[in-house]
Formats: sequence, C-alpha cells, structure tokens
Amino acid sequence: MSLKLHALAFLKEKRVNYYIIDDVIFFSCFHCGFKIEMNAGTTEWSCDCGNKGNLGSLIKFEKNKIELLSDLAFINPKKEKYEINYLLNKLNNKNQVDSKDLKLIQDKFNKLCKELGI
Repeated sequence: MSLKLHALAFLKEKRVNYYIIDDVIFFSCFHCGFKIEMNAGTTEWSCDCGNKGNLGSLIKFEKNKIELLSDLAFINPKKEKYEINYLLNKLNNKNQVDSKDLKLIQDKFNKLCKELGI
C-alpha cells in the first residue's frame, strides 16, 4: 500500500475534511487550522504556523485535538462546484421563465472552474 493510500485512510478514519489535486492532499493544519498541503508521495507537509512533519507526526498528534480541528470550516472546491451546479440545475428545473439566464450562469461558472482547474 502506498503512502498516499495510508494518508488518505488516516484522514478518512479521523473524519478530517480534505481534497486532492494531482499528488497534493489539502487539509486543515492540526495545530492552527489553516489549509496545508501534503505531498501524497512522501506524506511530508508544512504549515505557515511553523509546524511540519509527515504522516507519522500526524498519527502521533493527540486524538482529541484532531476531532476538534476536523470541525473547522474547510472549503473543498470540487464539492463546492458540485453543490453550486446542483442548485443551479434545481433552480433551472423549477423556474422555466429564466432558464436561459440560469443556463448562461451555469455555463460561465463551469468555464471559470475549468480555467481554475477545479
């Protein structure tokens, strides 16, 4: 099993919000709560608060602090995109009068997300 799968299993088991883009795993720092990046291949991470480590250091972190920090608001761009598209589709189906405008908004939103790589 690769380190990437171990890292993902750990984050999932601890119910930590995360998302992956290419070989980078994004989640909240267990120390300060800000977004950090973990190299999926090496599981090394560092944060602006000065803390750094790897998967082993995360595993050693106190369990109760992980549970507190996992509730922090963490924006997953892929999930947000899905939810916005879902709401636009739902609105489009309910309101046929403005369906052209809603479709235009949805198309522009999808184009923007594609440009941003989300």
